[in-house]
Amino acid sequence: MSKAASADDLPAPLGAEQATIYLFFRPDSSMERSFFTDLQKLTTGHPVTLRGVEVKSTDEPLAKKFAVTETPLALVYDRRGRQTGKATNTDEIVKLAMQASDVGRIDWAMPGSPQADEIQKRMGLSDVRRLPGIMRAMSFRPEAMLGMISMANLMHFKDGELKVRTKEMIATYVSSLNQCKFCLSSHAGFLSKAGQDGKDIDALWLRDPKKAIGLAPKDVALLEYVKRLTEEPWKITDSDIESLRKAGWTDPELYEATFDAALFAFFNRMANAYGLDYAASGWPRPAGAKY
Repeated sequence: MSKAASADDLPAPLGAEQATIYLFFRPDSSMERSFFTDLQKLTTGHPVTLRGVEVKSTDEPLAKKFAVTETPLALVYDRRGRQTGKATNTDEIVKLAMQASDVGRIDWAMPGSPQADEIQKRMGLSDVRRLPGIMRAMSFRPEAMLGMISMANLMHFKDGELKVRTKEMIATYVSSLNQCKFCLSSHAGFLSKAGQDGKDIDALWLRDPKKAIGLAPKDVALLEYVKRLTEEPWKITDSDIESLRKAGWTDPELYEATFDAALFAFFNRMANAYGLDYAASGWPRPAGAKY
């Protein structure tokens, strides 16, 4: 490809914060049109944008600029506009697109890096890409990432003063308040596994815990505190805490609730900064949700 050529020279813009496939094909060829249609089907549901670039021949200036010597040919770019490769068969195109999708807004440990090697060795992983996205977002400093995993396992993923269900309720609601797609879908799914009714989970996603009929009044009171802690922490007063005590919460429980809300303020900001999308196996976005 010519050094002067870049994604900016292509007839359509890159997909918004996604990997992008530009498929050069001849519109007068039924085979190549079918190839494009098949590729559309293969990429549906994945964080990939597919753009068709119609050329009558490889002698056209645009085709020459991008060194397109045969069609159909796909050029694959990551979310930052860097070309990651080109290919002519669907399997290789999809493989390149998935590799291009493994890019955050900020760099993280990639396979073959010293950080990835250390993480894989210490965690017994075959590939650092098997980590959940939120852990990848911390992978430049393996010690910090492993420390956060230990903290989350100790304080969030096991019963303490609060049951796991209550902790997942807090995580889901805080993630909704912070509009964190990754953590929201992930922990709404965990809340379901902890036994919460789906309608209650949707109510938390939609930031309306009072409509969650499966939540006790004391749960709703706790979530009101969590909301203030997340959005206006400087407004918390002694009377807020005393009201929670009267609702039935003990100080050790309030400590854990505060810890969990603060923990997810951190996780949400890491996930949002890195541009993590909805978790593939997470809770589906409910009707009426804006994010």
